[in-house]
Amino acid sequence: MPTLLGKFPHKYIQITIEKLQNTGFIWVVYNKSGEVALYITPAGKRLAARIGKVHRPIDNLE
Repeated sequence: MPTLLGKFPHKYIQITIEKLQNTGFIWVVYNKSGEVALYITPAGKRLAARIGKVHRPIDNLE
C-alpha cells in the first residue's frame, strides 16, 4: 500500500474502492496468486481530469 494511503483507516479505503467499482470508475482484478490490481476506466479518467481542473492551484493571485 502506498504510504499516502497508510494514514487512512483500511475500512475507508475499502469502502471507497467498492463505491468506485460499483459506479464503473475502476475495475478490480484479482489474480490466482492473491494480488489485486485496480484499473481506471475511461469514465474514471474523465472524473479524475474534472477533479484536477477544479482543485488545481491558482498560480497568479495578484
